[in-house]
Amino acid sequence: MDKIIYVIGHKNPDTDSVCAAISYARFKKAKGENNIVAAKAGNINPQTEFALNFLGVQPPLSLVDVVPRVFQAMVKNVVSRHKETSLKEILQLMEEENIRLIPVVDEHESYCGMVSLFDVAHEFRKEANPENCREIFTSIKHIHESLGGELLCAYNEVQAFQGEYLVGAMREESFKNVLTTVDPQKCIIITGDRLNIQKAAILQKVKALIVTGGFSVSEEILDMARQHRVNLLISPYDTSTTVGLIRLSTPVYRVAQNHDGHLHVDEYLDEARLKILNSYNRGMVV
Repeated sequence: MDKIIYVIGHKNPDTDSVCAAISYARFKKAKGENNIVAAKAGNINPQTEFALNFLGVQPPLSLVDVVPRVFQAMVKNVVSRHKETSLKEILQLMEEENIRLIPVVDEHESYCGMVSLFDVAHEFRKEANPENCREIFTSIKHIHESLGGELLCAYNEVQAFQGEYLVGAMREESFKNVLTTVDPQKCIIITGDRLNIQKAAILQKVKALIVTGGFSVSEEILDMARQHRVNLLISPYDTSTTVGLIRLSTPVYRVAQNHDGHLHVDEYLDEARLKILNSYNRGMVV
């Protein structure tokens, strides 16, 4: 689409100025230039209004100034996602759409915050801190969506919870000792084809047991999970990949930022540019 070209006279326009703008715009359009628009730099006086009414011509568009404004540069076809969307889907969307910022909205399409690639990376920096490296905030539903695989037992799968994960890759005795240091109701156990570890986790009534490597579980384990109301999932991935995908099951609202305010459509672009440069994500909503 061609950019609009405005034909405009002087400020505080008189009849000559307004009629000249209208006439020249009509002349250019008659030559096939359809992106020409007549304008006026101020309110018209009574004499000009009388002349236009007499000729049956609409007054031209009013332009107070020609300084670029936000609405002329903003992106309108914005890609956004619901606040419950997982970080895994957010990263996939950023890659597919080649974007680095995604607005987060609620069920009413109201703005909740902004998430950037930096925000997601910051969330993963927790791995370097031994005090909270295993902390997660997610739901069984989000974990299942992130991993795929099979959900064999599900209890309160939609309800979000804050807890931690443990990898059952040690001897049974060591594993049982580690379990005494956590709250089982908020703990997810990730293990492979280790029957004794699976049994120990279920008997402690952990939040969820995830069996990695695509290994199936015995009927005994399935019955125990149902009896103790333990969420039971089969992950098609190895343990390392499973851990990463579980962390990516966090809903995006947990990391979205909303501390930069917003821009108005009529703000001058130069002023908006300074706000954007000083913003957290080098981008703002309008």
